[in-house]
Amino acid sequence: MKPSFGSVVVAAGFCLAGTGFANAADTPKPAVAASTQAPHHAARDPVAWAQKRLEDLGKKLNLTSAQKPAWTTYSSGILKRAQERAQEMEKWRSADRTKQLDVSTPDRLERMAARMRTGAERLSQLANDTKTFYAALSREQKTIFDLYAANAWRSRMPMMHRMHHG
Repeated sequence: MKPSFGSVVVAAGFCLAGTGFANAADTPKPAVAASTQAPHHAARDPVAWAQKRLEDLGKKLNLTSAQKPAWTTYSSGILKRAQERAQEMEKWRSADRTKQLDVSTPDRLERMAARMRTGAERLSQLANDTKTFYAALSREQKTIFDLYAANAWRSRMPMMHRMHHG
């Protein structure tokens, strides 16, 4: 079954929501529970997932020295937003579940809408960052980028479905 455009946008938003503009080498990795550092839990860690994807993509693109500043800006943005997402996920995991159950349905829906707005803002920023970086690529690199991005989103969607529905 082919996913709808809306589900792809939402999944891409959630999976890429964790992206931003801090230099990866200068930005400390957020504290992550030991259990999430195991390889089978890497998919649940937005920072680890983003770092792996960026490392793989960077190798595949074979960037020139003139393109490296654009890459640094782009990848730093992705890592910053991944760190923000990881912090939100940790906050959600550590939240008192009994207090969450006591929230009225209208309030719960408003919280969900606020999270979705935040995700949409991150996705919009990612689109802008990607457009800027993409402009610095050659035709061949754009093809590589497009194929890699499409594959990364497809591989992430089943995991995102499990996180939100399983």
